[in-house]
Amino acid sequence: MYTPNDLVRYIYGETSQGENEVIEILLQTDTKFKKLYDQMTSSQHDLDDLIESPSDEVIRKIISSAQSLDMHSV
Repeated sequence: MYTPNDLVRYIYGETSQGENEVIEILLQTDTKFKKLYDQMTSSQHDLDDLIESPSDEVIRKIISSAQSLDMHSV
């Protein structure tokens, strides 16, 4: 029996070819398993959308601030 952990491993490409084959059959034949997969991949996409990088302006300000510090006084 495959678990939600196996499904997470599948989503992140951490399963073997044999495991992939079994999981793909389950996705086609088991509606509960497919629903869980859909929920997990939706959550993964939502999390990916939340990841942000600082703007170039923020990076420039940090670098400028770091360069202006008098490192000899530390």
